[in-house]
Amino acid sequence: MRPEGPKGCPEQLTLEFLRDTASWNRIRRARHLALVESFAGHRVVLRGSSAVRRFAAG
Repeated sequence: MRPEGPKGCPEQLTLEFLRDTASWNRIRRARHLALVESFAGHRVVLRGSSAVRRFAAG
């Protein structure tokens, strides 16, 4: 357990968690992209941490 974690809340690396993270793109990505595409307002798509830094810097 990491020292900065909340007391009484142990970290758990379970098979269920690994399956979920490994299948995220395959299962959920299309649904999330469809939600973004259906949004009528202004949207910004940032691909990668350098794009996020440039966007945040203004």
